[in-house]
Amino acid sequence: MCWSSAYNQVQCGFFLLGAFWFLVRYVHTGRVTDYIWQCVFFLLGFGALEVNVVYPALGAAYTFLFARKYFLATLPLFVPTAAFTLIDRMLAAPQAFGVYALHFDRALPTTLVTYWRWALVSNYLPGKLETVLFAALTVILLTFVIVRTMRRDWLPVFCLAWFTIVLAPVLPLRDHISDYYLTLPTIGLAILGGYGVVQAWRKPVAWKLTAITAAAAYMVLMVHFDRIACRWWNQRSWAVERLVLGVERAHQLHPDKTIVLDGVDSPLFWAGIFHHPSRLFGVNAVYLTPGSQDHIEAHDATGQVSDFVLPPDPTLHAAKTDQLVVYRVTSNRLKAITSAYEEATIAHLNPDRPRRVDALNPLTSYLFGPEWYPPDGSGHWMPKRATLRIGGAKSPSERLHVQGFLAPQQLPQPPVSLRVTVDGVQLPEASVTLGNGFWEVSYPLPNEAVDKKELLLGLEAGRTFHVAGDDRELGLNISVIEIR
Repeated sequence: MCWSSAYNQVQCGFFLLGAFWFLVRYVHTGRVTDYIWQCVFFLLGFGALEVNVVYPALGAAYTFLFARKYFLATLPLFVPTAAFTLIDRMLAAPQAFGVYALHFDRALPTTLVTYWRWALVSNYLPGKLETVLFAALTVILLTFVIVRTMRRDWLPVFCLAWFTIVLAPVLPLRDHISDYYLTLPTIGLAILGGYGVVQAWRKPVAWKLTAITAAAAYMVLMVHFDRIACRWWNQRSWAVERLVLGVERAHQLHPDKTIVLDGVDSPLFWAGIFHHPSRLFGVNAVYLTPGSQDHIEAHDATGQVSDFVLPPDPTLHAAKTDQLVVYRVTSNRLKAITSAYEEATIAHLNPDRPRRVDALNPLTSYLFGPEWYPPDGSGHWMPKRATLRIGGAKSPSERLHVQGFLAPQQLPQPPVSLRVTVDGVQLPEASVTLGNGFWEVSYPLPNEAVDKKELLLGLEAGRTFHVAGDDRELGLNISVIEIR
């Protein structure tokens, strides 16, 4: 398993196979107890993984192909699936953007082919070998399915149906194609491959030798390259562990300073920085040195590398006020290089104001006016009016984006206006909808804001509120202000 959190794939597989086994027993014996046990395993599967909702479709496909008189018995299983899906959609707000946004578009067939390819051959095979093996296996399996279907043998069709049905819930996740999603769908392909070998074994010697040779060649290749993959995952896990424990130790040595890392590469960033593992040890923020994004592969659908890179001006300000420590990431440990970094790099940093201000970053606090309340862990609360300094736009097409989070007391309230001025120029008023925990509004910028090193923003909330036990006048909770 490539992720420790993927254990739920194994759990769900246990419940899917358990329920299916009792369905097969029910078809062969007709005992009601087998049908009841199928229902028990099916319902318990919802506690493992949402993909469990596909089981009724699997049961319906099996009974339709092999025991049609039991087909109607699978229909009641769709009721828990429908109820679970409805409740899940009501509790989990749909995501319009990000890696978990659903896309029902022309990308669905492409995503299906990608998963089919990954299911048949290792991603670590050399390019040409992978292509040849993938094409050969596809032709062999589909030919086998077609031939057996023409002979009214429906098991190969059911195996392909298993692969497609179980994979269906993740196909709309166009921007989150992950190999561990294949754990459950490939059960169908495993049965199909095993069934193909069994059928060949019932044929004359030539077919037996062909089946043994093909299976052996496949196993030799897959085991070899899967060992390479295992070593890669193992080495990366050790690298992440060294990084996280090194950051924890740096925080123990410098509890009042912000940790900035230099020399982080793409694999380490996406595995050990992007998911904020250091928060497990009480380190809320770890940043990268300015320019680090130039050495890290971008995955815009997953997230922005620039969100983790400390802008030059806050770095310069923090170095002058002794608010940060810099560590270089090496193959074995983190190496403290604060003094050397400041001597070699600080003088060359651009002192222009950053165009993205993270309200939770303590090193950007000097950009906030005196009106703001101290950060509280989720953002920066402003009173009715507040000010902020930020870098100017690069082109007239760029806009000002303001993001924030809502307090529970705000959720049932009607929308609130947020008025913004840029160097005294009033921007069009925007409305913050209070129906969700996260909000974002954007504004067009005046031409005078282009190419300026610093802009003074004035923010004014349409109304304020108070929380019981807190005498502060609260306007809006700001998390990020950015010009892009």
